[in-house]
Amino acid sequence: DRGGRHLYASSVSGDRFFVYRYGNPSIAAQMPQQTVFVNRYPNLPFTISPPQPGDFTLEVETSDPSVISVNQIPGQPGVTPFANSSGIRIQTLRATGVPVTVRARVPAELGASQASWQLTVVNPPSTADELSPSSIAAGSQGLTIRVFDAESGLSFVAGSTIYWNGSPKTTREKNSPCAYLCEYSRWLEADIDAADLASSGYATVTVVNPPPGGGVSRTLTFNIAARAPIVREEPSPKLPRVVRH
Repeated sequence: DRGGRHLYASSVSGDRFFVYRYGNPSIAAQMPQQTVFVNRYPNLPFTISPPQPGDFTLEVETSDPSVISVNQIPGQPGVTPFANSSGIRIQTLRATGVPVTVRARVPAELGASQASWQLTVVNPPSTADELSPSSIAAGSQGLTIRVFDAESGLSFVAGSTIYWNGSPKTTREKNSPCAYLCEYSRWLEADIDAADLASSGYATVTVVNPPPGGGVSRTLTFNIAARAPIVREEPSPKLPRVVRH
């Protein structure tokens, strides 16, 4: 301690160095109460006061690891690396609608202050924006429709249901084996019966995500086209043969 300055040792990328720190830093949570969507990797922003040079580790814990997971240093549960002015990266696993607490602590040698966030994980509204196929001739046999969203499937959650003209259809979630290499890695499927295709016109297709959160997607349109009339070509009537003498 030299005039209020504290000398601490830290290690980054295997290289040991020393950093002067003035006083005991404290950590503060920015936006301590948030609602976040499931299947996402948001950052929890924070500030260190006074601003500190260099990097060090931060101890992080969550009150329900089945809902929110903290990206950790391998082999060191609860310890998360961070750089100044960055955030703590988390993973949302389940939508419960119940607040979960995430706490971060500055190590004891730096003052042992802590910050906490109250996070509520909910389902997002569906961003369904593409239908395949989108048309068929009236009177056709049943078919399978596929619904894609604008987020490569991230807006589809457990319980997402396809509605055809306002009626729910048995819905299956599908995943692509090529993951990030494909334009769409997840989509929804539903079987449409022949009875739904008997008459020409337009059918509406939506996706409903269940609570907590959730909601109805925008409406997609499926065209049931009228069949072209069959025109039969009748043979020309035979005229009586005129015989000239």
